[in-house]
Amino acid sequence: MLYTLPISLLLFFTHTALSAIHTVQAGPSFTDLKFTPNTLTNVAAGDVIAVKFGAGHNIAQSTFSEPCVPISGDGGGVYSGPSPKDGQTFSFRVNSTDSAFFYCAIPGHCEAGMALAVNPSGSDTLDAYTSAASKATGSAPSGNGPIGGTFGALSESSSSSSASGSGPTSSSSPSSASTSASASASGSPSPSANGSSIAASMQISLVFIVGIVAGTAAFAL
Repeated sequence: MLYTLPISLLLFFTHTALSAIHTVQAGPSFTDLKFTPNTLTNVAAGDVIAVKFGAGHNIAQSTFSEPCVPISGDGGGVYSGPSPKDGQTFSFRVNSTDSAFFYCAIPGHCEAGMALAVNPSGSDTLDAYTSAASKATGSAPSGNGPIGGTFGALSESSSSSSASGSGPTSSSSPSSASTSASASASGSPSPSANGSSIAASMQISLVFIVGIVAGTAAFAL
């Protein structure tokens, strides 16, 4: 019985530390209207998506039914802010295995097909999304962000506001500013971090927990 609680904690934090990091490139140049890769499959709840920006791109979350239009309100959603700097990395945690869709909210980019599908399923495919996007009138979230993620190392506390599959399946009416207004606004993001720094911080947490368990076991003996 003495070992039950520490071992349970170890298993929990081991799962957290081993969460996958999926790296996506936006751009890299302003004329490259694409995310690479533009589709992520088998993304598990708790995994992290790290978007590395080229100049002149951003990322926002939408629903499949309303391409190029941001999720708003209490439904959550993800937004990097209007103008990430070239080379910055924006990271957010995925809270669901449901399909989720993201787009670049710079004017004209989503309509030209710059979108990202996470765990697409059934008829909710990236091709169907971009086909509808070509006929859409895009808009961006109001405000400068970031929303649902961070520039820099991603902490456990940030997971409560990260991307969720329940968001993209809703059809709430978003309150958004025009894309041109948001694109011209200037955010103040924190320093960037790449996927390896996020993984390193998770591994440090795991080592710390293993040390606690080992100390508890030694004390019991």
